[in-house]
Amino acid sequence: VPTGPAPALPPVPGSAAGGRTNAAAGPWSGLLPAGPAGQLLVLAEPADPGWRATLAGQPLPPVAAWGWAQAFELPAGTSGEVQVRYDHGPHRALVLAGAAAAGLLVLLAVPAWLSSSAGRRSRWLAGAPDDGTAR
Repeated sequence: VPTGPAPALPPVPGSAAGGRTNAAAGPWSGLLPAGPAGQLLVLAEPADPGWRATLAGQPLPPVAAWGWAQAFELPAGTSGEVQVRYDHGPHRALVLAGAAAAGLLVLLAVPAWLSSSAGRRSRWLAGAPDDGTAR
């Protein structure tokens, strides 16, 4: 079992600096040599359904490595350009849905707050106690 850091893959000519990346850096691509069956392309990122990878234009099946790391199964004997990216679409949709729900809650709460505030003000001006009971 190999230990230590994995060697960096060479970058694809004309692509971003290759070898290693992180989720915030955007898509990454590199050249992958052919290898035997059973190999994994392992990312130092938590397993997440947003990760996507292709090898020579074909999608790679995602798996979890070591119970936590994102990995992709590599087909035997296939070499070519590997591309890895993270699809932020589902996360952005959840954030936008949460923001919309919070905004709707505020919009629904404002009329109730204004009417209760106006009611207290009118009772105070009329000399009624603020506990909701009339004199």
